[in-house]
Parts: sequence; structure tokens; C-alpha cells
Amino acid sequence: MYKRQAVNGAGSRSATETALVRVDGTAPTTSDDAPTGWQPDDVTVTLAAFDALSGVEDTFYRLDGGTVEPYSGAFVVDGTGTIDVEYWSVDAAGNEETTQTAVVTIDRSLPSADHTAPGDWSASDVSAVLSAVDAESGIDQIDYVVTDPPPGGVWSGSAASDTVTLTISAEGTTTIEYSAVNGAGSRSATGTASVRVDKSAPTDPTPSSSSHSEGVYSNDPTVDIDLPGAVDPFSGVDGFSVSWSEGATELPDTLKDLEAGETAIESPSLAEGDWYFNVRTVDAVGNWTSTEHLGPFRIDTMAPTASHVAPGGWQNGDVELVVSGDDNSGIDRIDYVVTDPPPGGVWSGSAASD
Repeated sequence: MYKRQAVNGAGSRSATETALVRVDGTAPTTSDDAPTGWQPDDVTVTLAAFDALSGVEDTFYRLDGGTVEPYSGAFVVDGTGTIDVEYWSVDAAGNEETTQTAVVTIDRSLPSADHTAPGDWSASDVSAVLSAVDAESGIDQIDYVVTDPPPGGVWSGSAASDTVTLTISAEGTTTIEYSAVNGAGSRSATGTASVRVDKSAPTDPTPSSSSHSEGVYSNDPTVDIDLPGAVDPFSGVDGFSVSWSEGATELPDTLKDLEAGETAIESPSLAEGDWYFNVRTVDAVGNWTSTEHLGPFRIDTMAPTASHVAPGGWQNGDVELVVSGDDNSGIDRIDYVVTDPPPGGVWSGSAASD
């Protein structure tokens, strides 16, 4: 503000005039309420401009270097990815604000989650690897639960990573459910992994024979064997390794001779003597049992021999005739006939002796 008066040559002074001068050399300031961080959907942005002197005349904005728009109220940012929101204001004195920039990031997609784990049975601990991918905002965390999956339960574990490794050691089938969350807070579909662990050997069958009795001689060199009762509660019985031996301690090898369904077998033709049947069982992941033994089966296929002791010439009195026999399995009895031998007659006597 300033005042002025005029004075003439005679020294007379005019009335005082007052003038108001306004000076605004400062540009206005503008702020935004754009959210920081990744957002899952459209973002609404409001601008607020201020000028303490001449006041705000206009505010402008543009999205990603596009068309300049006059600001008349909140506007929507609806792109995807990283979007630059530029804005500035002009005051009544014509001062223009330096362009301000807000960065809006939008990720509308869901993350994807997957797993790497063997689908078959394993004989040892299993490492299940959970992984997730999001091309825009990245992975914030992976949530998971073991054996009690949502919605029946809650997430029991969480890792702020795009990869999680879980070690499963419990026998049987373990279920893992998992889901990933991206940087915008969006959750993936729930994935499921089934892990199968079988560390235990199966239960051997209980071998028996329908053709022979243990410890009893037989002249049949072929023994029928039944193998009922083999059990494996996890991966299942895969088969058997069998052998025949003259001792009761032989351990069959770990080469499978019989499939799981072959539970009725016949021995090879066995030589004379005592024989034992040996069997061990394997499950689907290669766990072997020790051994079950059955026997002895006593095989004697050779006919006994009989001989006698008697004087060769004529005798003038009673004669004693001694008949004896010999055999692997022992002599059960000696049959004989006097004066009318078979096949012309029948045995007339028998002695349960050798």
C-alpha cells in the first residue's frame, strides 16, 4: 500500500490518494492421498491445493504422461502395474507449481502357488517344496497347514518368502494345503499336496503246507506251500523272496521271486533229507522283512532194503531165519510169508520192527 499527494507551484497540496499493491511470487502447493504400496483394484485419488496469497486458480493432473485434465474432484486410476500420477496448481497471480508425482501400483491378478513333492510312496523322510509366483507385486507370504486343511482348520504356518520347504517324516499319507498372498494382498487358490511315507517293513505271511507235515517223513519230494497273512498298511505288499535249505537259518536274498498275489506255490523236487522253507516279504518301497521258516520237511523217496541170515544147506533141526531192513526214514515193519510167497499168495506175517 502506498499514498501520494500533488503540490503545485503556489505550494498548494492535493488530497491524499491511497493505492493497494498485491505481490504474490510464491507458487501454490498441492498434495495427494494416493496409497503407497501395491493395490488389488482401482485407486481413487484426491488432490488438495493451497496458496496463502493470491489463492489457487486451477489444478491439473495427467496419468502416465497422457492428456492433461483439469482437476474438479477425486478421480479414478484404473490401470495395471506402475502408474505415474502427475499434478500441479496455478495461483491467481499466475505462479505455476513444479509438477508433483505420485506413484500408484495396481496388481489385479492372483498369485499362483504350486508344490514339488513325490507322488509315490517313499521309504524315508520327504521334502515338500511349496513355491509361488506373481509377476507384478511379487509374493508377500506363503501360508500352509499340514493334515488339517482349511476351511476345516486354520493356517498353521506362514513364511514371508516365495519358497517354503517342509520335511515330512510321519508314516502314512500326509496332506499339505497351501496358499500364497501377493504384494497387493490377493490370495491364490488353495493347493493340495499328498505326501506318502513308509519306513516300516511289512508283516510276513504265516507259511503252512497242505501236502506235508513238519517233522514227518514223506516219499513225495514236492511240497505245497501256502503264504497267507502278509500285510503292509502303507505302501502295500509287493512280493516275496523264497528259498529251500537244509538248515533253519537261511536268509533269502532281496530279489523278488513271487508277486504279492502268488500265495500258493510248489517246491522244486527236493532231494533226500530234511528241508526248510524260508520266506521274506518286501513292500512297494523296498522295505524287506527278516525271515519266516517252516520245516523240517523230511523227504525219503528211496525204497528200503531187506536182507536175511539163514544157513545155506540142509539142517537136521529147527532153523532160525533172521530178516533185517535198512532205510533213511527207518523201518516201519517187515512183512513175510512162509511157503507161499507173493505174488502167488499174501503176506502171512508182519513185524513192527527192523
